[in-house]
Amino acid sequence: MRWLLLAIILIATLSAGCAQPKVQSIQMSWGDVNDEYTEIVSNAEVSNPYPIAIPLSDVEVEIFMNGVLMGHGNAVGDTTISSPSDTLTLSIKLINERLVDWWVSHIERGEETVMKIKTNLVFSILGYKLRIPIERSTTFQTTFLSSISPEGVSLNVGGVKAIEVKDARIKWGEVDRSRTQIIVSAVIKNNLPVPIPVKFMEYEVSMNGIKMGEGRVVSDAVIKPMKSEAVEFVMEIDNSKIPEWWVSHIKNEEKTTVSINAKLGIEVEGREYSVNLYTHSYEFTTDLLGSM
Repeated sequence: MRWLLLAIILIATLSAGCAQPKVQSIQMSWGDVNDEYTEIVSNAEVSNPYPIAIPLSDVEVEIFMNGVLMGHGNAVGDTTISSPSDTLTLSIKLINERLVDWWVSHIERGEETVMKIKTNLVFSILGYKLRIPIERSTTFQTTFLSSISPEGVSLNVGGVKAIEVKDARIKWGEVDRSRTQIIVSAVIKNNLPVPIPVKFMEYEVSMNGIKMGEGRVVSDAVIKPMKSEAVEFVMEIDNSKIPEWWVSHIKNEEKTTVSINAKLGIEVEGREYSVNLYTHSYEFTTDLLGSM
């Protein structure tokens, strides 16, 4: 009878919002990472303001990245919360195929993501279920392109500096589920008394050794004699490669090496030459769980 009375009191106080259990601290780490999902293992210390153990039946978890539902999770092992506090272990699985939708939102927001974890503590007492919601969020940013600082290049033909490439810039273009554009622009100065056609740009983009995009972009630009002209090309990342890159990033302790190589094909008096436009490799890191 005493335990029944305590249970009734517990239901009443939980329902009324009085002296509810609270998450005091949480530690998160990466668990299993494979082609299908990315696991987050969470150890949460939950306070119990009552003199008896609370029979928590489950913990329901949803994880969102920029509003995209990335996956679900539940409690693992014993879920009883002893007094005055106890630790619960949660397993949350991000579905890797949903990373493309996240990537689109991430680029559209200027490489910024709000990661939000919504949790329900589910109590089951005398056949009565009660859910107490808990929410945590953090914001993280990446620097895929901001670390690039292209330098000017030139091409000598017959001992003469035929062209100079200046003011090279790189930025994001359009993005959708299939591809992400990277726009390359530069000013080309023609130092010769003859026109110089710009025939093409060839490029390759890789992340952690994964070839994210490559191609040859044909151009009909012609740089007039002794003049400077602005040119622009579009590189594309294959977004179907995003999940593969993500797995490599997490397995590599949240580190990614980005390599971008691009070269121009120009024509000088009927002869074709190749000019390196970009040859850059750099590393960026993240700490996605550190501030949760």
